[in-house]
Amino acid sequence: MSGCLDVRHSAALRESVCAALRAGRRRLVLNLSGVTRVDAAGLGEIAHAHKMARIVNGELKLVVRNEAVRELLKRTRLACFFAMYSSEAAAIVSYDIAVSV
Repeated sequence: MSGCLDVRHSAALRESVCAALRAGRRRLVLNLSGVTRVDAAGLGEIAHAHKMARIVNGELKLVVRNEAVRELLKRTRLACFFAMYSSEAAAIVSYDIAVSV
């Protein structure tokens, strides 16, 4: 995603997450590295994506590069529900590390 995650774009996020879950994916990475602004609808969709992943015993990790977006997630306490990474590669690798014991 890029630009604003707002009321105009939140439905697309919901559909993408639902499609991935319907396809059987349980380890999701939501790449917000290009997102510069998130409104209440966008925050709601991020929270909803987390909830949907958890319902099917999945996990959602975030890629967040924009400091304002990262701070917003912290201020709204959504950050405590997600592992946040600065790159998509690091988020993907973290799944492999978590499995390797």
